[in-house]
Amino acid sequence: SLYARIFLREALSMANQTDLLDAVRAALSNADADKLLPLCRKLESNVVIIINGHEQSVAHHVAALLNGIRCVEALIKKLGPGCLTCINKSYNTHVHLAALYQEQDWMKVIHRALGSDCFHQPGQFQRTAIHWAAENKLSNSSLKWLVKKLGTACLSVRDEHGNTPVHLAALCQGEDSMQFFKSVLGSDCFHQPGQFQRSAIHWAATNGVNNATWKWLVSDCGSDCLTVKDEHENTPIHLAAWRQGEESIKICAAQLGFECFHQEGQHGRTAVHFAAMNELYNSSLEVLISICGPKCLSVKDSYGTTPAHLAAQYKDLDSLRLVVKSLGDSVFELVDNEGKTVADYAENNAEHRHRMLQWIQEYRRQQQSLPAKMDDLQLQKQQQESPNKDGQRPAKKLKIDPNFTKWDFLLDGQGKKQKIGEGAFGKVYKALTDKHQTVAVKIVYLQANGGTESVNAAIERELFEVSILRGMQHQNILKFIKAERYKKRMLSIFTELIAGQSLYDLMQKQQKPFDESAVKDFSRQICTALNYLHNRDPATLHRDIKCSNIMLNHKGVIKLIDFGLAKEILTSIVGSYTFCGTVCFMAPELFSNETTIVYSPKSDVWAFGCTIFEMLTMDPPNGELDFTLIPDRIINCAMPDLPRSVSGSLWDFYLRCVLRDPRGRADTEELLQHEFLSDG
Repeated sequence: SLYARIFLREALSMANQTDLLDAVRAALSNADADKLLPLCRKLESNVVIIINGHEQSVAHHVAALLNGIRCVEALIKKLGPGCLTCINKSYNTHVHLAALYQEQDWMKVIHRALGSDCFHQPGQFQRTAIHWAAENKLSNSSLKWLVKKLGTACLSVRDEHGNTPVHLAALCQGEDSMQFFKSVLGSDCFHQPGQFQRSAIHWAATNGVNNATWKWLVSDCGSDCLTVKDEHENTPIHLAAWRQGEESIKICAAQLGFECFHQEGQHGRTAVHFAAMNELYNSSLEVLISICGPKCLSVKDSYGTTPAHLAAQYKDLDSLRLVVKSLGDSVFELVDNEGKTVADYAENNAEHRHRMLQWIQEYRRQQQSLPAKMDDLQLQKQQQESPNKDGQRPAKKLKIDPNFTKWDFLLDGQGKKQKIGEGAFGKVYKALTDKHQTVAVKIVYLQANGGTESVNAAIERELFEVSILRGMQHQNILKFIKAERYKKRMLSIFTELIAGQSLYDLMQKQQKPFDESAVKDFSRQICTALNYLHNRDPATLHRDIKCSNIMLNHKGVIKLIDFGLAKEILTSIVGSYTFCGTVCFMAPELFSNETTIVYSPKSDVWAFGCTIFEMLTMDPPNGELDFTLIPDRIINCAMPDLPRSVSGSLWDFYLRCVLRDPRGRADTEELLQHEFLSDG
C-alpha cells in the first residue's frame, strides 16, 4: 500500500542516517579528515554528537580536526554559513574553536563565509576569537592574521577575568608573539595588569611548557619587572619557581641576586616554598637548595608550613629523598601550626602517597642501625691496610681504563638511572663502560650565551679543564678519567666511583657531629690534598671546600670531590665574575667591591677552617643568619667560636685558617706542621 511504501522509505532513510552518523563518529574519533570529507557532504543537518566526552555539533568537532579545512568548507556548502555560528554548552562557536586550534587559512575561510563581525562575538569567559587565537599553542598565525584584519584595538579587549589577548599569549605562546605585540603596541602592553593584577610577565612565568617567552620578556622589560607583585603578593619569581625549571631560577639569580629567593609572597611563602609545589620540574627546588642552603627547606610560612612539608605533598619520591638528604632526620620533626609533620603531608600526596610513606618507614628503620656502622669505619681502614696472615698486603685495586668508547647508565630495580648526587650545574649517575668497569658520570648542562660557537667554546674550556684534572694523582682526591661531549649542550665527566658517603651525610645520619679525634684524622687528609693542589705548577684551586664535597670511603680514606668549579691559576691571581661555592664558606676578600672576585689558595684555607667548624657543630659558620646578612658578618665580625670542649691546639689551628687578612693566613704547608695535626 501507499502507507507501507512511505513507512519503508522513511525507515530506510533513518537507517541510512544512523549509518552515516556512526561513520561520522568513527572518522572524528580517529581524527581521519579524509574519511570525514565525503560524509560531511551527505549530512542533512549540523547534528550534535558526542566524541571523547564532548557533546557538540559536527561543525564544533571539525574545528579541532587537523587538516580538516576541506571538511569545514564542505559543511558550509552543504548546510550554509549558519553551521559556524551555533553555540555549544560552553557558549563557544566553531569560530572560537577554530581560532584556538587552527592556522590563518581557516580564519580566511570563516571570513569569506561570515565576514569580520563573527570574530568579535564573545564566547566562554567573554572571550572573542582573538582571545582564543592567543591561546593557540600550535601556531600564532591566526592571531597575527586577525590583528591585521581587525586592527590592534582588538588586543586591548578584556575577557570577564580582565585578561587581554596579550596576557593569554604570554601564557600559551612563544617569544615570536611577544615580538609581534611589541611591534604593533610597544612594550607598555606587557606591564598592563590582568586577572589577579598579573602582567604578561607574571603569566609567562606560569608557562610550564617552556620559558622562552618569559626569558624574552625579562630581557625586554628589564629586571625590575621581576619584582612587581600581583594581588596575592606574588612576583614572577615566585610563579616561575612554581611552574618552571632550573634555568629560570638561574636567570632570576643573575638579574637580582640570591636575595630575591628569600622575598615573601602569598601566605609568607618564598620561592623555595613555590618550588616545593612545582609538580612539573624537580630541578627548580634542587637548584634553590644548592643556592640558598639546606636551611631554606625549614623556613615556615604563615601557616607554619615549610618547603619540606609542601614537597612531601606535591612532589615525587626523588624530591622527598633530596629534602631528607639536605636536612637529615630532623625533617621528620618539623611541624606546622596544627602540629602536622612531613609524613602527614605525604598522606595527602595523591599520586605518590603509597611510595612515600613506604620509603619513610624504611628510612626510619635503617637509621636505627647506622651508629654502629660509624664505629666500624676506623677498624675497616686498619684491616684493609694491615698485612694478611701470610705477611702480604692486600692487592691494589685495578686502575680504570680510560680508553672506553661506549657506556650506559646503570639502572635501578625500577628501570630508572641510578643517581648518586646532584648540584646546581649537573647530576651524577652510575655508569658501565664497554671495558666492563663501573664509573661515575656527571652530566653538565653548559650555560653559554650566544649560538653554536659560544657553546663549542664552553665545551672546549671544560674539556681542557678536565684534561688538567686528569693529571692529578693523589689518594685523597677524586680520580678524573675523561670528559666528552654529550648531546648538543651537555658534557659528560667521568670519574672513579667512590664507595662511601659525604661527611655531611654521615653527620646527618648519625645525628651528631664528629669528635675531635675524627676531625684531626679528616683534617690531616684534607690538608694533605689541598697542599698537593696548591703546590702544583701551575696551582689548582678547589673553591668549594665543605663537608658535602668531602667523601669518606669504606676504608676511612677522605676524597675531595666536585671539582666542577676548580680552575687553573694561569697567573698569580684568578678573577671570576660569579660567586662560586656556598656563601657561608667564602673568605672576606671574596666580598670586595671590585668587578672581579679574586680567588687564591688562601680562599681554600678559609673554607677549610669553616669546614672544621661544620664538622664540630653540624652547621656552617653563621648559618643561622639570613642569607643576605652573612657577607656583612664575615667582613666585619669575628668568626664564631668552636665548642668549648675542643683542645687548645685545635682552637689555634682553626684561628690560623680563618685569619681575616689573607696575607697572614696560614698556607697548607704551615698547617701540616701545626701541632694539632702532628700530635698523636
